[in-house]
Amino acid sequence: MKFDHSWQALLRPDVSSHYFPNFHRWPFDPKKTTYDPVNSLWLSELSRWIYRHDRDQYRSAFSASMVHPELEMIHLREMYFIEEKGMQASLLVSSMKPYWAVLIFRGSSEPTNWIYNFKTSLSPWFGGGLVHQGFLEALISIWEPIRHRLRRIRRMPIFFAGHSLGGALATLAAADYSPSALYAFGAPRVGDSGFSTSLSGTPVYRVVNHNDMVCWLPPSTPPFRFRHVGELHYFSYSGNKYVNPDDEFIEYDRRVRVGDARAEMHERNWTDPPKRLSDHSPINYSANIYREVMGHPLYHRWLDAESTQIE
Repeated sequence: MKFDHSWQALLRPDVSSHYFPNFHRWPFDPKKTTYDPVNSLWLSELSRWIYRHDRDQYRSAFSASMVHPELEMIHLREMYFIEEKGMQASLLVSSMKPYWAVLIFRGSSEPTNWIYNFKTSLSPWFGGGLVHQGFLEALISIWEPIRHRLRRIRRMPIFFAGHSLGGALATLAAADYSPSALYAFGAPRVGDSGFSTSLSGTPVYRVVNHNDMVCWLPPSTPPFRFRHVGELHYFSYSGNKYVNPDDEFIEYDRRVRVGDARAEMHERNWTDPPKRLSDHSPINYSANIYREVMGHPLYHRWLDAESTQIE
């Protein structure tokens, strides 16, 4: 799985025809509620996949499920899809044992989504604390019909995930309906410290790709009071992963820049986006996690076989 630092990867993540590489070798484990590299890769790829959902195939906001060949290959089927006010979410269930489900929220891809992003006022959260007004409005627009369908599968493990705005919505949803675990990729801050108590019983894993600027928004400094929640899994400039590194380490690492004349030229000419933007691309999250899986002791025996795909 390759990194892609192009504008297209950032602005049009839906333009892709290749998903879930070699997933037949690494099955999702619904029993694992601690952070797991393979589960993280599955959920990162699903968070990337939802961007390609062909909205033109849907005649109404609340659509029946449909068959997706790329999901069939990994034994998932879409139970429910919703699109409302520019928001999208997909509820997927496994088609073979062990049965499990995943709720994926799509990130920003339309002007309507960005309107929600910029509504940074804090609104009361019913479970306590304050949350981002725009994210709350976005969740409200699609949450009730989703919640109704979640009741039908409450006996099987369910995971929530999303990239960018999708990660923010998944975080809010998890504070209302506790999943087996939540994975948020490149997600912004959602609420204040009081809100974080709503997620105290839910395993939350926040994955950050080096200099991704979205992860540092909205601000945490006064007059803003936004705080991140969950366990931080931070991929450094070198591609190494650190769990809950301190702010001093992250600040230093974000300033690191190994001389790359070609990359710097492309950034100066805006041929490619700056790294603080390209690090936000969904494919670059999956590419880093893919390397994490390949370097894990449980999976290193496949490293030689897959090395030709790693660049």
